[in-house]
Amino acid sequence: MKLSLNELANIYPKQIWLEISEAEINTAWEKSRNYSNDAARWNAYLNLLSLNRLLEWLKTETKNAAQVSPSWEELPPVWEVVTGSAIHINNLRFIILPTEEIDGAEIRVPQEWIDIPSWAGEYYLAVQINL
Repeated sequence: MKLSLNELANIYPKQIWLEISEAEINTAWEKSRNYSNDAARWNAYLNLLSLNRLLEWLKTETKNAAQVSPSWEELPPVWEVVTGSAIHINNLRFIILPTEEIDGAEIRVPQEWIDIPSWAGEYYLAVQINL
């Protein structure tokens, strides 16, 4: 049984549900084509989908500008080996971790986002992507 976005939002009202348009999907796929292998390409694709969609939502919902870290130019080599990116809002650092996992009971944080001091965040946010 496949549930619609509205049905899911009614079942889980405390979650944020964002729809990804076909144009966003196509754009993310095009931008992820230049990675070295299929796993890195898929990783970049999921990261692009989640980060772009979340930034758009933040732009409409908050008055604070969110900044991506590492910068957009620095993200491709990061996504070759590790998933995730960071968003700075005010003085807080959120680590965005896309996942396709259905079970949201736990979040798996790549060790780099914890062990590297300049990468660590105050909050870690799992973004479930259901394509």
